[in-house]
Amino acid sequence: MIQFDNVCKRYTKELFLAAPAALHDVSFSLDKGQTLGLIGANGAGKSTAIKLLMDFIRPDAGSIVIFGQTPARSAIRRQIGYLPETANFPSNLTVLDMLRFTGSTCQMSVPDIREKGEVWLTRLRLWEARKRPLRDYSKGMQQRANFAIALLHDPELLILDEPMSGLDPIGRGTPRGRCLLIYFDFTDHFR
Repeated sequence: MIQFDNVCKRYTKELFLAAPAALHDVSFSLDKGQTLGLIGANGAGKSTAIKLLMDFIRPDAGSIVIFGQTPARSAIRRQIGYLPETANFPSNLTVLDMLRFTGSTCQMSVPDIREKGEVWLTRLRLWEARKRPLRDYSKGMQQRANFAIALLHDPELLILDEPMSGLDPIGRGTPRGRCLLIYFDFTDHFR
């Protein structure tokens, strides 16, 4: 499902100065149904690995394969649910607006968007706040909204960057479903 082969990524620091490698010869594979957690200090390359998986940046060397394809193939993004460390949605929109947008980009039907949106917003205790602008949400509510958006289309692969950020102990007990999960920088497990 995911294959990293000798992946290297280096960011440029300053003119004529070599920057330390964010990732150096990283190799791993992950099959369907497996979970991978990357834990490390700031600057260890965890977010770089996510950005490479999502094709936000490209490796300097090595190769990455997801679902038998390069991350550059935009069609595979429909199979991925992504929860960024910090989501920056337009603050005047509601979670319903974001679910409609996400569902349409994943080519979901309007009835499916409504049905799955209601299921996830109810499970994540956001149904009552569904019509409020996201700017009125607490940090924990915003994180739960991000989970609903990431899970809406029942992805085969779920990539989570610091998923517990801003969640209270009850919010951390949210069920994970049947997706492959990749955790980054977690201190508590996702039940």
